[in-house]
Amino acid sequence: MKNQSINKSRCYCIWLCRAANAVTAFYDEELKDAGISAKQFSLLINLGRIDEASTGELAECVKLERSTLARKLKALQNAGWISDMAKEGSRSHRYVLTETGREQLKRSALKGNFN
Repeated sequence: MKNQSINKSRCYCIWLCRAANAVTAFYDEELKDAGISAKQFSLLINLGRIDEASTGELAECVKLERSTLARKLKALQNAGWISDMAKEGSRSHRYVLTETGREQLKRSALKGNFN
């Protein structure tokens, strides 16, 4: 990871954004061998904590817009880490971690030294 200088601006908002990006980049690098990003890891952790959630409930929990979250959840679903438990044909979704998702969380926590 490159060292980033955040002292070029006097705007605290910019400093915080750059610091957050640096932290995310650090964790992305730590999790790379586990095949997961820091943001995906965070979504799996949060979904695991609340057990089952609709898109809206999870969006509120993680403070993301529903449309943004829906795109991120599609990638997790395609990886087999989450499953939609809603009835077929239903417009609402109920997401849960799969066993594969729980295993991915354990692997990721070990790779990223999050235990």
